[in-house]
Amino acid sequence: MVLLLLLLIPLRGVFSDMTKQTLTAMCGGSVLFQVNVSRNIEINSIFWSHTSKEKRSMLAIVKPDAFKVINIRFLNRLNSQEPNFSLKLSNLNEEDNGIYEAKIFTNEETIHRSFELQVNAKHESDGGQRTGCSVLLIIGLVTLAIFFKAMTEWLCRSE
Repeated sequence: MVLLLLLLIPLRGVFSDMTKQTLTAMCGGSVLFQVNVSRNIEINSIFWSHTSKEKRSMLAIVKPDAFKVINIRFLNRLNSQEPNFSLKLSNLNEEDNGIYEAKIFTNEETIHRSFELQVNAKHESDGGQRTGCSVLLIIGLVTLAIFFKAMTEWLCRSE
């Protein structure tokens, strides 16, 4: 019985923090993945990973004195936010959709955080009106082009 309890103690951090937080953001915007670790816990390092439909890849490594982006697709778009080493991803696009995981190494335990990011292509508050306006503008421009072409041909025949 004591052996069983001793085996469960190191796993406390692994299983207690696996709740997935869902985040929604807009294309071109940014999102903050907050690790929310108690201030009295000393963080040694955080390994960030990203899982998309295609694959899982290492994203970045954060240490108290260093920050390294591993995945070149996220270069110049990732920043570590102090004091708790949260991760900010900027200039979002639809390829950024997926699961982001942080494996947080401390002196006492390993803590896991998981985030599901959904990047939306259009602004939801406009109800798709921007798309509708764009289509109408294109139709109007095509109509004008056809009209001017017909007028040019008619004028050339008249001469």
